[in-house]
Amino acid sequence: MAQPKTFLDFLSSAQDGVNSGVSPLLLQKSQIAFGNNCSIRGGYLTNRPPVIKRDFIFASPLDQATVEQGLFQGGGYYRPDYGTEQLIAHISGHLFSFTDVGGKFTVADISVPGDFNSAIISQVWMWQAEKWLIVQSGDGRLPIFYDGTTSRRSYGDSVLLGTTAADNINIHGINPRVPGEYITVTLTVPYTGPLNVPVLFNGAYYQTSQSLLGYEVILTNVTAPAAITVPTGTGLFVAPNYLGTMAVAASPNNVILLITLQNPVALPLNSNVLLIDNTGTQYTFAVQNGSGKNWVLLFLQPVAIPNQLTFPAGTVIISAAVTNPTVQIGKSTKDFVIPAIGGSVLVYLDNPYSGFNGQTVFINGYSYTIQQAPIAVSSVDLFLKNLTDVSTITIPSGTDILSVPELPAGRMGAYGLQQNWMSLTDGLSFIFSDISGSASGTQANNWRDAVLKTTQLTFGAGSFSIPSSGEFINSIWFTANLDTALGQGPVQIGTDSTIFSCLAPIDAAVLATITSPILTESLIGNGPTGQDSTVLVNSDTFFRSTIGEGSLVLARRDFVNNSWGNKPISNEMQRIYNKDDKSLLNYASRIAFDNRSLATCSPNSSAQGIYHRGLTSLNFDLLSSLRGDLPPSWEGIWTGLNVLKIIKGKVSGSVRAFAFTVNNTTNKIELYELLHESTTSYLDNDTTPIVWNFETAIVCNKDIKPLTELCQLNDGEVYLSDIKGTVQVEVQYRPDFYPCWTTWRKFTVCADATKPGYRMRIGLGCPDVTPCEAGNNRPLRVGHFFQFRVVITGSCQWMGMQPSAVTIPQPQFAPVECTVKPCQSFDCSPPDDFGAYTLQS
Repeated sequence: MAQPKTFLDFLSSAQDGVNSGVSPLLLQKSQIAFGNNCSIRGGYLTNRPPVIKRDFIFASPLDQATVEQGLFQGGGYYRPDYGTEQLIAHISGHLFSFTDVGGKFTVADISVPGDFNSAIISQVWMWQAEKWLIVQSGDGRLPIFYDGTTSRRSYGDSVLLGTTAADNINIHGINPRVPGEYITVTLTVPYTGPLNVPVLFNGAYYQTSQSLLGYEVILTNVTAPAAITVPTGTGLFVAPNYLGTMAVAASPNNVILLITLQNPVALPLNSNVLLIDNTGTQYTFAVQNGSGKNWVLLFLQPVAIPNQLTFPAGTVIISAAVTNPTVQIGKSTKDFVIPAIGGSVLVYLDNPYSGFNGQTVFINGYSYTIQQAPIAVSSVDLFLKNLTDVSTITIPSGTDILSVPELPAGRMGAYGLQQNWMSLTDGLSFIFSDISGSASGTQANNWRDAVLKTTQLTFGAGSFSIPSSGEFINSIWFTANLDTALGQGPVQIGTDSTIFSCLAPIDAAVLATITSPILTESLIGNGPTGQDSTVLVNSDTFFRSTIGEGSLVLARRDFVNNSWGNKPISNEMQRIYNKDDKSLLNYASRIAFDNRSLATCSPNSSAQGIYHRGLTSLNFDLLSSLRGDLPPSWEGIWTGLNVLKIIKGKVSGSVRAFAFTVNNTTNKIELYELLHESTTSYLDNDTTPIVWNFETAIVCNKDIKPLTELCQLNDGEVYLSDIKGTVQVEVQYRPDFYPCWTTWRKFTVCADATKPGYRMRIGLGCPDVTPCEAGNNRPLRVGHFFQFRVVITGSCQWMGMQPSAVTIPQPQFAPVECTVKPCQSFDCSPPDDFGAYTLQS
C-alpha cells in the first residue's frame, strides 16, 4: 500500500483584499473571502484603526434631551472664514453645532430663534457655499443660512418693501448716477424692511442704510489708551488666534509666569501660546494649569529670559497653533475719540458688521469688543446707497423697492464655480444661484453672499428640469470637467439610473447665446441613490447605486473601451451590498479619509433615525505609490458602531473623521471619532480590544494537489507580529463546501503594549477527530480542500499560516447508495457579519 503523501500550503499577505463575489475556490492566495474590522494597509492583515467616543458639553438639559433622544435628520461640516470649525447636526427640527474643546464637543442650538424645522421629517440636506451653511428640509420650508454665528431663513421670493411717494430728481443733470453715492427717498409708508442689504430699485441694485455716514457699531475699549482721536480710514481687524488680554502687568519668575486675564478664558492645558512684550518680541509659553482669569504659564523659548522682563497690562495672548489670517472687517468713515477703558463709543464703518456681538477686534494693536448698533426707528425717509445704477432719468413717484430674491425651498444641492445648484422640492426641477461677487451680494460680505440670491433666475431664465420617467433627483455635485469634447459640464445631476451633466457656471444674461445643450446624459444605466454617499475621491466620483458602488470615471472609461461600462466596482463586496434594504439607500453617507473610501452599509430604522450597522472600507494605499498602476483593495466591513452619518473635516488643525451614531441599548445619539491608521492607540475608547476576523482563500486546492484527492488536515502553524498587549486568537476550519465552521485551536499571546512583540511559530496541532460530517460520513478534518476563518481579539499583525494535510486512501469512484437518505440539515448557522463586535448594542 502506498504511503500517504504530505501536502504543505501557505497563506501570507492579503494585499489584493476581500473578494466575496466569487467562490473561495477561485480566489488567489493573496486575497481573502471576507474581512470584518480588518486593515490591509501594508499588505498584511491587522485590525482596523480604533474609534473613540467624544463626550458632549450641553448648555441646558433641554438641549441634552433633544440631542441624545431626538430624531437624527441630517449632519454636516462647517468651516468658517476664521475661527473654529464645527460639526453640524439637524435633530428633531433643531440645528445644533458641535465644537471641539479639548477633545469634548460643546453643543449649541443654532436654530433660527422661534422658527424650527419639522421635528418629524426623516431627512434634511446641507452643504456649504462661501461662509454659509445651507440647510434644506425638502418639505416646502425656506432654507436656513448659518454663517458660523447666527442662523436665518432665506427671504425667498422677491417681495415689495416700499414705494416712493415723490419724484427723485437726478441731481447729476445729464451725467449718469454714480455707484457709491447715497440718496434719500421718501416712501408712502414708514420703511420696515431689512437694512444693510441690497434691494432692487429703478432697475438696479441699491443697498439700504441706517445712516449717510456709514454703518453703525458700538466699540467698548478693553486695552487702548483713552482720549486719543482715531482718524477716518483706520482699519478694524479680527485676529482668529486671539485668546485673551492680561489685566495686570506680570514678570516671569525664572521660567514661570503667573497671569491674570481681563475676562475668564478656557486656555487648553499644555497648549502653546505667544506673548508679545513692549518691544514687539514674541515669547512662547505652555499653559500649565489654572482656570477662569488666573493661569500659570511655563516659558519654552530656547533662550534665557531677559532680566526684569515685564509684560504690561493689556498684553495680548495669542495661540501658537492657529495660523488663520487676520481679517479686516472694515474702516472707520468718521473720526472718533477713544473712551476710557470699559467705556463705549459709536463708530461708523464703511462695511456693515455681520459678526456676533462681543467679538474682540483690534485697532492699531489695541483690543475692543464690538457689537451692532440698534437699528433706528422706521421712517418714511430711507437712505439708499447706489451700487450699480448709472441711469440719467428722473426716478418717478410710485417706483417700487423690491427685495432681492433668495434661494427657495428645495432639497439637496452643491456649491462650485461660485454658484449654488440645487433641486427644488418636486425632485424634478433644479436651479442655480447668482455668482459670488455679483451685485446682488452685500458690501459687508464682499458681495460673496450673492450665492444666496436668485435674481438671474427670478427675472430671467427660470428653473431647469430633468427628462424624467419616474425618476427623481438624488444627488447634485461638482466634478472635474472630464470630457468637454462631448459637451460634458462640471455639474452632475444624479438619479437612480442616469447621471446628467450640466454646463456651469451660467450667467442668465448669456443664456440666449448658448448653442450647445445645457443638459446631457453622461451615464446611463445605474446612477446615485443619495446625496451624502456621492463623494469626490481622487478626482473621481464614487456613488452608491442599487447594485453596489459606482465610479463615474471608470464607467465612462469602460464605455469608451467598448467593455460594457457602468458596472459596479463592488462585486467583491456583494455579500454585504446584496443584503441592503434598497428603500433606505438615500440615507447612506461616505467620506474619503486616510486614503480610504468609507461608506455606510446595512441600513436599519430606529426611533433616532436611519442607522447603518457597518462601514465598507476600500483601501487606496496602493494607489499612492510609484510602483505602478495598482488598483485599490476592499478591506471588508468595519463594525462596532450604528452609524447615522459619517463626516470628515478639518477640526482643530487636522483632517479628522467622525460618526454620529445611535446606541441601541441606551437609545441615545452619540459621537465617535475614527482615528488615523498612524495612531498609537490600538484599543477602542483606549479600553476595549477590537474583535476582528477574516476568511481565507482555499488551501490544499489545485495549486497543491488534484481537487479529487481526499486529504486529512494534519497540522499547522501561524505567524504573528506587532503584538500589543493581550491577544486572543481562534483558528477555525471547514472542509469542501461544508457551511459550518469548526474550531481548530484557541490560544492567547501577549506582549508589552509599548514594545510590540512577535511569535514566529505557533503550532495548531492535529484537529480533533470528534467533529463529524454526517452527510459524507467522515470527520470534518477530512476533505478535498479547506478554508480557514480566524477570529482575533486584540491588536497584532497576521503574517500568515502554514497548514499541513496528508492523503486519505479512497476508491476510484464513490459507491452507489442503495437507500434514499433524507436531506441533510446542518445544525449551525453562518456567523453574523455584523455581530462579531459591537460597541453600541
